[in-house]
Amino acid sequence: MHVDAYIARAFAEVQGHCGFKPDVKRAINRVLQRPTERDFNALRYYLSADDAAYVDIGANRGNTVRAARLFQPNMPIVAFEPNPILVPALQKMFAGDRAIVVEPYGLSDQPGTFELFVPHYKTAPFDGLASLHYAEVESSLNCENLWGFDPRHFEVRTLHCNVRRLDDFRLRTGFLKIDVQGSEAKVIAGGYETIERDKPIVLMENNRPEVDAKLLFDLGYERYAFVSNRLVRGRLGDLNSFYIHPRRRTAFAAQIYAD
Repeated sequence: MHVDAYIARAFAEVQGHCGFKPDVKRAINRVLQRPTERDFNALRYYLSADDAAYVDIGANRGNTVRAARLFQPNMPIVAFEPNPILVPALQKMFAGDRAIVVEPYGLSDQPGTFELFVPHYKTAPFDGLASLHYAEVESSLNCENLWGFDPRHFEVRTLHCNVRRLDDFRLRTGFLKIDVQGSEAKVIAGGYETIERDKPIVLMENNRPEVDAKLLFDLGYERYAFVSNRLVRGRLGDLNSFYIHPRRRTAFAAQIYAD
């Protein structure tokens, strides 16, 4: 069993009994100055334009915003997070950085107020697995990813969140990170005009990669995996994949490409 399954169980026990979230992994990574996900090491080689934003769609508790800032200290960042419980903490966390804007919205292809489903185990919220789609969370925790999983302690709670379209914000985008647990294709559809115009680098979790990336492929994007600190064209990454339009390959330093 993967070590993350044991970490997930430890989190559930401490959060459930003590009321706070232990985040030893994040604390260690901050000391070592490394991102929580290795794919974000690619941002070392990202050549950001001064006014093109890094857009974090599904900011959750801010780990990926911190990862972007670790390697890009001056890049404007717009972080979208639909969970109304997490938004105040994000706003407080980044209040000292004027180049970071926290937007209290989810993104999709239609604006409105929607239900956000959040899986819990022993009352501990696994908010990183929250989704606008119930089917995405009803089996999100199981024996494979949480050691000693007992379905009697699993429940899905519901919040209400505000949702908009990326195109509504009229942002100049250079890099999109999309981690939205089943809404990837709808996020892209709601930002199609923005993506078509700016051709941003897209880093997207591998949920349903062929379906979720269809509009990107239609625009001429190519898929890359980040392997051994190199971008390898045509491959699917282990957790996330990069989608890069040929016109934007120069957004990364040349030495990062394997071809």
